[in-house]
Amino acid sequence: METAKAKFGKRLYNWAMEGWRQEISEDFPLLREVEKTKGYSVHELLQTMKTFEKDQQWIMARALVRRRGHLLFHFGDFNDKDKQLFELYIDMCRKIRDEEALNMIPLRHQRKEPQRKLKRSRLRRSIIESLRPVLGERSESWCSSYECIYITHIGQFKVKTSVDVGGTYHNLAYNHEIMIPGQAPWGGAISLVSWLGIAGGDTMWKDLMEEDVESVTRLLANIIALFMNAVPEFLKDLSV
Repeated sequence: METAKAKFGKRLYNWAMEGWRQEISEDFPLLREVEKTKGYSVHELLQTMKTFEKDQQWIMARALVRRRGHLLFHFGDFNDKDKQLFELYIDMCRKIRDEEALNMIPLRHQRKEPQRKLKRSRLRRSIIESLRPVLGERSESWCSSYECIYITHIGQFKVKTSVDVGGTYHNLAYNHEIMIPGQAPWGGAISLVSWLGIAGGDTMWKDLMEEDVESVTRLLANIIALFMNAVPEFLKDLSV
């Protein structure tokens, strides 16, 4: 008998596949916005995808999502061809990073004018304001000066959304967790890059400046709303 966790995983998996179809057919509108705001890992993904035709892009995207589903929910459709594609993807991303570092041309971060250093306090305030229409108020007992936690109740489930502005290697990171009493969160840390199979865990931004605050917090709110609008269907009629 299929478990509630497996049903949730398949619904998330199918939704991620549909998200990739839309991204590829429309030339990656959401991922390009993440790249524009200096989202970590996305630049290399888009540079890799540029080397393929659309049908090949879809095959690569499917392999990425299949691998994620296999790791987290033990789906059986991650085959040897998918594994080869994933290894190719990792290798191509590594080469892109190495070439840009070697040439000292980090294209994402070129700026023509001096920029103001990011103030974490302002970023945090902007995030709180941007997320209020999406998630409501923070859970004060869980929050700190560098992390905001939101708890959303959906039936018997809790969705925990964490937003962190205090990382050493990033300025901003977020994830969702499906909280189940007595169990590890279903799907682990879920975010844009993880449900698309680009990377595991949090979606992160780095090298942000004051000028980036408005655009990145608006984008973060849109990405979080995308998942929160879909998650009730993932959990519909499930029980533990």
